[in-house]
Amino acid sequence: MAGHHVVWLPGPEEELSLIRRMLEMLPTIPASRVARILNEEGVPSPDAGRRRKDNGVRHEVSGLWHPSTIVNIARHPLLVACVRYGRRSMGDQSRFTADGPRMMTESDYRADEKPKVVRNPDEECVSTPASFEPIVDPAPYEKLIEILDRRAGSQKGKPRSPDPANNPLGGRVYDMACTWPMYRVPSKESFRYKCGLYQQSRGQQCAHNHVDGPPATRFLMNCIRQRLLAGNLRKQLEPRLRSLAEAERANGMDGRQSSDLDAKNANSDSWRTISSMPN
Repeated sequence: MAGHHVVWLPGPEEELSLIRRMLEMLPTIPASRVARILNEEGVPSPDAGRRRKDNGVRHEVSGLWHPSTIVNIARHPLLVACVRYGRRSMGDQSRFTADGPRMMTESDYRADEKPKVVRNPDEECVSTPASFEPIVDPAPYEKLIEILDRRAGSQKGKPRSPDPANNPLGGRVYDMACTWPMYRVPSKESFRYKCGLYQQSRGQQCAHNHVDGPPATRFLMNCIRQRLLAGNLRKQLEPRLRSLAEAERANGMDGRQSSDLDAKNANSDSWRTISSMPN
């Protein structure tokens, strides 16, 4: 309403009791185990039963706890009566800093040259005291944050790599049991694809399903080879590649690149390479 402003105040006592309980467990118990304990007890997670939209898809919140939810609650600055502004920047002209707007740099753009949402370091945020006393003791809370930082290691705040070279089958491999996508995870000196639902629920909603990465990639390449060499597809594909090369040449591709592309299209070595791949 006009002439009024909004301040943060502590929530219901049952929520504060649950938060204090999580903070007591986290110094000695990983967040994944805390989430499992709360799920086994049937404690609903925040926004349980509500509908929200992720990546454009509207769905009902499951009500299950996940490790990321536990850690995000534990790290929230309102627990020590601190309000923090400017954690994220998403403008298309300038970006937020504690000293005022700054001009955008290359790191603020995605590979397709569109602005991306970036997370600002804590020192670039604006912090101010809240209108209530701290919910938890600041000294033990700081020690807990140090423990969480050590557990997170170098991966704190880092999303999955968007580079297809680092995840060649990302978004293309699905668990046939639960239909969730399978994500690349390290496995000794190699890698594998593990069910996303299994990771999110810590095995509570899906079996331990995974597939080794190199065999999955070879299987995919064999499928492509079988498709390309079937029937007259090879004869149909070659004129299409030539037309694409001509289109690239018309759009300003230099002579050296055009010659290289023509040579690759005219040379059948690439087809022999595909046909000679190991099964």
